[in-house]
Amino acid sequence: LLWSALAEPGQRYGVTLAPDNPEARTIYDRWVQVAEHLDLPVTFNLAAAASFPDLVVESTLLATTSVAEGFGLAFLEPWTMGRPLAGRNLPEITDEFVEAGVDLASLYDAVYVPLEWIGCAELQACLETAMTASFHAYGKSLSDDAVERARLAACEGDTVDFGRLSEPLQEKVLSRLCESTESRSLLKPCALATVSSSAVTANAAAIREHFSPYSYGCRLAGIYEALVNAEVETVESLSSDRLLQSFLQPERFNLLRT
Repeated sequence: LLWSALAEPGQRYGVTLAPDNPEARTIYDRWVQVAEHLDLPVTFNLAAAASFPDLVVESTLLATTSVAEGFGLAFLEPWTMGRPLAGRNLPEITDEFVEAGVDLASLYDAVYVPLEWIGCAELQACLETAMTASFHAYGKSLSDDAVERARLAACEGDTVDFGRLSEPLQEKVLSRLCESTESRSLLKPCALATVSSSAVTANAAAIREHFSPYSYGCRLAGIYEALVNAEVETVESLSSDRLLQSFLQPERFNLLRT
């Protein structure tokens, strides 16, 4: 919806599927209402009426804006289907692809919007409320500097990453963009990247070479072989508390994932 609010005349964005999860569906339905209210050029639940390959054929670009992914196929499939990819980078997933020669320069690490659109105090309060609940769910308490660490990680100077805001705060940003066209230039970046056809071809070749089923099979076989030949050792358990703390680092906290 953010990028649709910045769309050029004639451009239209589409969301492929509605979620099945009832809790997620409530959030999704709210965004449908927001899009209608702001008259955004977006079509929802496209895949209900057409197959995914057909949708790809009709598209000019595929966009990924996820703040988290369980798999990396969203960063690989578009190129092999002859379409460029733009949107948000997730280095913990994509670094392996880049090392294999896939050019993902069309992805951004964050979309920064002016913090004054949100209000520093409001952001701080939202973080404190959400982080307190999240940590409490795991039987942990916030450290004195936890909220400030999370805020600093989400901000760059006097801007804040749109992808780290809660849904209500993101609504405020969208409303601001639709009310004032001049404000759109204040986003960093303020447009999705363009990708050359040669880059699409080169990426498709690199992906087929390094991430084909055959390549996966070879790597998997190597892992099995290493396990079979490994020296048997005494198994020791990890510290569950240390593992939990690594996930509860304030710098990793994201309001969208609460």
